[in-house]
Amino acid sequence: KLPYVPDDPFKTREDAQTFLDANLCAEDDCAAPPVLQFEFTTTACNTTDNPNIELCAFTYRVFDGRCAISEEGEFDSSFTFNVEVYITSPIPTTDLVALRGLGCDGIDNDLDCLIDECDEDLVPPTLKLPYVPDDPFKSEADAIAFLRENLCAEDDCAANLLIIVPPLPNINITCIPTLNPDIQNCTFPARVTDTRCRDEDAGRFTAVYRFVLEVVNAAAISLVPLRGLGCDGIDNDYDCLVDECDEDLVPPTLKLPYVPDDPFKTREDAQTFLDANLCAEDDCAAPPVLQFEFTTTACNTTDNPNIELCAFTYRVFDGRCAISEEGEFDSSFTFNVEVYITSPIPTTDLVALRGLGCDGIDNDLDCLIDECDEDLVPPTLKLPYVPDDPFKSEADAIAFLRENLCAEDDCAANLLIIVPPLPNINITCIPTLNPDIQNCTFPARVTDTRCRDEDAGRFTAVYRFVLEVVNAAAISLVPLRGLGCDGIDNDNDCVIDECDEDVVPPSAKLPYVPDDPFKTYDDALTFLEQNLCLEDDCSDFLDLAIVGLSDNTSCTTCLFEVTVTDLRCAEFDNGMVTNGAVTQSERTFSLEVARPMDVVFLRGYGCDGIDNNFDCLIDDCDEDQVPPTAKLPYVPDDPFKNTSLAMAFLEDTICLEDDCTPAEDLTVNIDDLVPDSCIEIVPFPPTLECTFNVTIRDNRCNVTVFESFILEVVENAPIVPDPVKFQGCDGVDNDFDCVVDECDEDQVPPTISLDKCCIPEKPFSSIEEAQQFLMDHVEVTDDCAFEFTNLTVSDPSPCTHCVFEVTVFDNRCIDNATFPAQPMGSANFTLDVLEAIPGINITCGFFTPQDDLYDKHYGHKKCPPYPEDGEILVINNYDYNELVDVEFWYQIDVPDTTDPEKPTDPSKLDVCVSVFSNELELDGTTMAPTMAALIKTQESPSSVQRARVLLSPNSCHDEFALPFFDDASKGKGSKKDSKKGSNKDSSKDSSKDSSKDSSNGFDGSKRAKTSKKDGSKFSFQSVPEYEYSCDSGICLKDKNKKIKTRFYNIQIVVTDEACNEFVQTCSVAVATGGSYYGDYYHDRQLHELPDSYEFFSYGNSYGYKPKNLLAAEYEQAKITNCVAELCTEWDPSLDTTIHEPHYPCNNNFGGYIFYDNDPETGAAVANETNVDPVVDEETP
Repeated sequence: KLPYVPDDPFKTREDAQTFLDANLCAEDDCAAPPVLQFEFTTTACNTTDNPNIELCAFTYRVFDGRCAISEEGEFDSSFTFNVEVYITSPIPTTDLVALRGLGCDGIDNDLDCLIDECDEDLVPPTLKLPYVPDDPFKSEADAIAFLRENLCAEDDCAANLLIIVPPLPNINITCIPTLNPDIQNCTFPARVTDTRCRDEDAGRFTAVYRFVLEVVNAAAISLVPLRGLGCDGIDNDYDCLVDECDEDLVPPTLKLPYVPDDPFKTREDAQTFLDANLCAEDDCAAPPVLQFEFTTTACNTTDNPNIELCAFTYRVFDGRCAISEEGEFDSSFTFNVEVYITSPIPTTDLVALRGLGCDGIDNDLDCLIDECDEDLVPPTLKLPYVPDDPFKSEADAIAFLRENLCAEDDCAANLLIIVPPLPNINITCIPTLNPDIQNCTFPARVTDTRCRDEDAGRFTAVYRFVLEVVNAAAISLVPLRGLGCDGIDNDNDCVIDECDEDVVPPSAKLPYVPDDPFKTYDDALTFLEQNLCLEDDCSDFLDLAIVGLSDNTSCTTCLFEVTVTDLRCAEFDNGMVTNGAVTQSERTFSLEVARPMDVVFLRGYGCDGIDNNFDCLIDDCDEDQVPPTAKLPYVPDDPFKNTSLAMAFLEDTICLEDDCTPAEDLTVNIDDLVPDSCIEIVPFPPTLECTFNVTIRDNRCNVTVFESFILEVVENAPIVPDPVKFQGCDGVDNDFDCVVDECDEDQVPPTISLDKCCIPEKPFSSIEEAQQFLMDHVEVTDDCAFEFTNLTVSDPSPCTHCVFEVTVFDNRCIDNATFPAQPMGSANFTLDVLEAIPGINITCGFFTPQDDLYDKHYGHKKCPPYPEDGEILVINNYDYNELVDVEFWYQIDVPDTTDPEKPTDPSKLDVCVSVFSNELELDGTTMAPTMAALIKTQESPSSVQRARVLLSPNSCHDEFALPFFDDASKGKGSKKDSKKGSNKDSSKDSSKDSSKDSSNGFDGSKRAKTSKKDGSKFSFQSVPEYEYSCDSGICLKDKNKKIKTRFYNIQIVVTDEACNEFVQTCSVAVATGGSYYGDYYHDRQLHELPDSYEFFSYGNSYGYKPKNLLAAEYEQAKITNCVAELCTEWDPSLDTTIHEPHYPCNNNFGGYIFYDNDPETGAAVANETNVDPVVDEETP
């Protein structure tokens, strides 16, 4: 095999053959080098379409040195390889095509003592793009960034290559439409330059390549559906949602990783397989949101009457998104599988298929699964491989079978393999074409040990294997390298790998041959002596002898005979080897030697430190065969402004070289411009090519040489080209001031950019916030500088779509007075600024009166609203209602601004009312919260929308700890309960808090009097705390187990157009049996309440907590469960008046009569306030 063929033709046929000798790879399944060898046989060449190139066919023979070469070609083969070769004669060198690597070959081809320099570089550099993405680029900027990161530059001579991507001078990016109106094909130019030689010849050292990439049309409204184009972690449609259904452009897909080779038994089995193995994929969604379901199936007959082909159709859908008619979020796929036709074909007609009976099913209904009766296919025997070499004996072959035979069965695992000898089955051998080898047939038997005695035909099988065995009568072995030197005493003489076992002679190889001819015959001989490699598989004692077969004075292709002798085993007679067949080898090598008389004057040939003309002077002027030269290291890309600058450039830049004379003895003189030598090459700007003469003098040898250089000069007024990035910062002193890439050469100011992906979707709330965002996120780059300062952002006037100017300075050039523009870069960015509506105020409250058992003094408050000053509203379940309307109200005050510089749009206010609780009560069937309901209300079309709030007055602690009065005289209440209520120590210790309780409206001393007078005392009944299930529902208590009160937070969130949020919250507490009423004993123990703690009698006897304890519990409660939510719109242009419900402004609230205590007797008396009291409007 030949791993590769160079792209360029070879210089000579000898070079081609040398390349093939060095790179051909010989392969064999049995042999390897050095036993496996190849050799050149013939060559034939034919002309091609290129008159300078011919196509040569080189034929090689490869052979296995271990084995005899047979006529059938068993151990040797011939292969032909076609390669291109230059026709070096009679085509002159000037007509050769410039080929990559032809000049850059490590040789001084132009005899100027410089190797692989610019003069020898014949091929310009190349640009390659390793790959192009499948999806189009979103913009030209993205495509240019891709090119900048992925373009690869290559050159056969240079390593420092400069790649410049668009924009390029005078070369624009062009785009043409495609069949898809949203996508266009854009051609992007890119330039690669060999920085060593870029100014010498633009056509040879600078190349422009064009790359066509797909770009999304900027004017396109509908984006092409591309997988992942919308699901990219970006809010593409600016709706404050990332990768939602609106951005999902590609429907999901369904794939089947594989289909079993055997048909399915039933259609149900096939569908079960599909259900288990189908894979749903989508660029936005993933399981469990991404789902698929079976829809239909249809079956058709096949060529096999027992098998039908069934098409199963499945639908895959994205559960997040609605199913549209266009199939955006759902797709249908059909999968074809083969299924057995179980009816009306009888079972006996079915073909016995492996695994048909052993399928984990009781097919014969005998309560046994996969037993012998269901096993339809006998076991099998397989031999993984057969060695290429024959076995030495039948015993070796049998041992090989015993170790390598593999038994397989679809039902059984315990299989028995029996190799020869077998009863009544003999080993048979027949001769082959090779008299030393015979083909022997070896029988082997495999048995299913579970069933072997039931049916020999089904559970026992005999297989025969044919193997090659060496004939026992064969005497002659083929000599193979390493066959005797294998660490084994092959001839049984108690000596290992001695000369008797060495059957292959040594060899000699030459790793490579130089491309250039040797200067002398002796040089060629020395090369052979130093580079020949001697090899032998057994011996290290090798002797080398080289004899020349050609005339050592005139040969150009000189032949050398090489003899290698194994001194360990060689037998000599009168100096001659007598057993050379196995101890000695001979080989002839051909080397090229240059003709002695054909010497060309080469640079350095005379200046070589030798007295070549025997005048006792070394390297004098007589021996100097080559005159001095002048070279320009580079030529600027841009033309010179005038001829004076061009001449100054020549004087400063020109380089003088000579192989003999030192530089200090060489002088150069720039002559005047050659008259009439300027030729116009570009009309605008008017650019001329002018010829300048240069005189070079070798003062040591009094030799004068004339050279000419052509430079581009701008005619008349200088034309300043548009600044191009990297034009001045290119590592070259463009203005010839001995400073490279300084401020004077910096043509392009710093660039300021902002990644659009960083701009938030939400408008900025202030000018200052937008300015700070730009300061933090803009990126500053420059082709010359790396440090920048004075980054500033302008302060625009109040606006919504604000234009900010960002400026930055190059630290190197900030004080440069000559070029004040280059160090400063600027860019404009437009950002949306929507300042929050100032002064939006939200108030909320309730028209429901405060629970009278919680605070009796609310009976003295004549008119609503209730409660006051943000106090928590306490409600109670008097009538055991499911939901109670708490008569919640809220008001949103929007200021009326007339400032034209800061416009507001109060008509767009989104209002969301949410109810949160520290408990969670769920419906047992739907598992949905059942604690609250929100209803959108609108009194008239001219009124704003509001939310009506209904709350459950129950708690997870209801009906489990209700206190009651126990009349001691009647003996009510248990002894245990009485003991609970009469803790004297706690009564004593808690007396200090009586004043504090009185301040909250609870007069403990008065209540104590009344209780003692009536002769009554308290007792409690209690039930342990736990989460209960009521009506098949679930009620989860507060995570803080000490909190036994249900709280509600009603939260109003107002959002303006700029996404600014304003929040207000009003709270409700539920006073039920487990919290306020029925926890008297618990509170008295924990909070040291006095025995004289006051109670109000209404229906049953209730206890309550003071306000300060309610507030403390509210602060500790985990009010995090959202149980209801309703969103509406608030339009301030509509009627926003709150219509308060009418309540009588007296002490009668809902038919309840409140009591005050008589200051003299302490007895409770009715309050006699009039229903319609006279209001004194002058009294505050």
